[in-house]
Amino acid sequence: MRPESTGTSGLLSDLDICQGPDGVLAEDDKYDFSKVSRALLFAMCGETSTSEPIIAAAEWFIQLLRSRCKAAWNPIIGPLLETTNSVAVGPSDRNLCTMFRMLRTIVLTTKNREEVALCDLVQAVDDEETLPFIDDDRWHATLMVFVALGWLSMLYTPDLCSENKSLQITRPASSVSLEFGKSRIRYRRHKSKTIRKTKQDLRHVDHPLPTLLNDFGSIIPKSKQSPISGHGSPFLNHPRQEDWICPQNVCFYNLHHLMKIQIEWVDCLSLHLEFDSQSKVLKLFRFPSICLLMCYSENTYLSRLFSDFEVSKGMGIPGKNYAREYFKEVMLSFRVVFGEVRWSHGVYKKCKSSWPNSSESESDPLLDILCGQRWDEDEPLEIWHDIDAGTPLNRYSTVDTFNFLGERFMILQNAVDGHGPDSIWQVWYDKRDTLRWWAFWAVLIIGIGSLILGVFQSILQIFQLYFTIWPSNK
Repeated sequence: MRPESTGTSGLLSDLDICQGPDGVLAEDDKYDFSKVSRALLFAMCGETSTSEPIIAAAEWFIQLLRSRCKAAWNPIIGPLLETTNSVAVGPSDRNLCTMFRMLRTIVLTTKNREEVALCDLVQAVDDEETLPFIDDDRWHATLMVFVALGWLSMLYTPDLCSENKSLQITRPASSVSLEFGKSRIRYRRHKSKTIRKTKQDLRHVDHPLPTLLNDFGSIIPKSKQSPISGHGSPFLNHPRQEDWICPQNVCFYNLHHLMKIQIEWVDCLSLHLEFDSQSKVLKLFRFPSICLLMCYSENTYLSRLFSDFEVSKGMGIPGKNYAREYFKEVMLSFRVVFGEVRWSHGVYKKCKSSWPNSSESESDPLLDILCGQRWDEDEPLEIWHDIDAGTPLNRYSTVDTFNFLGERFMILQNAVDGHGPDSIWQVWYDKRDTLRWWAFWAVLIIGIGSLILGVFQSILQIFQLYFTIWPSNK
């Protein structure tokens, strides 16, 4: 299902917008929502596109940002733009254009400035838009930019109700549930390995963004490479030991039927593929459209942020686009879990009907395409072509293909490998090794058939012996 038009048809297909992704909006265009939206997306993605899936993803993302700006108007954005009485009325179309221009300023500053800090983003927004009430409450402006960066990057989920003089993010909600049969299974709360804390003061607002964000935990993903000394460079990167991911082991069919793993759909990219073995909860990111927008181009705005983080850890390779690599891995992870093994997309569609509809207004239509269809059907195939994903493999390297997500895949795969079927139904569903599965059931069926045939022959022999010894009277 495609998102309804918001008057922004042709997003990312207008070659003349702003004379480039970093261009200046003309005065006449600053309050034209269609043109401001185009300018924002062009700044984020860095390239135009005529691909239907990419344009659909762009339209959906603009709708999501618009709804979130409206939701944050009263507590955060409105007090910086309007008087108290005007804030209560809600954002006007002119206010929405101003908010989207502020989002674009955040994108361009993140994209073009080295080691950018949160206070730099606040100052850039104030310089560009001249917020009338920013001097009355500088912390409020800092919170607004922090929230906006969370919406744009999806690396964390900002808390709109942060306490004064603090920045807060939210942990994944544990009220979402899957239903197996007629019983609803709810999650037990468990500690996230990714998010170590949800609140911090403002001491890091003048530090580079990686320092600020990773004070919460592992918010910016890190490629799994280890720096070592070498000739010609302070650091030479060599990959960790290579492991292999088998789609048959981590497909949703086996996760659901064999392991009884529950899926928790999250808004936070940094939690994607985090698995808790005790509660058997696997977190998956539910907004793949933003990943598609961030990986079809080589010039996305998050490239510098990811590179700055790698360099700060002494692991950066000059010229390497870590952001594109990461978002491409997230997209491929949906194909591995749901699209490659032929039964998994059917199990997804069966489970989907039992998921709660609390977030239906923000549901991403791309999720159903990636998870509810085989990888080689028309719609997903066009997406894999757009991001140069190639064809599926029998196994995937944690070095070459999943350098960011490989460790999480291996944790999941090891949990599956260590779990044996404990009922006849799980034996039936356990198709991790199809050859062994066919051999087991062939032997079982032949054995049972032979047993039944042997019993039948024994009964015939008994009757034959009976009538031989005691012939019937004629």
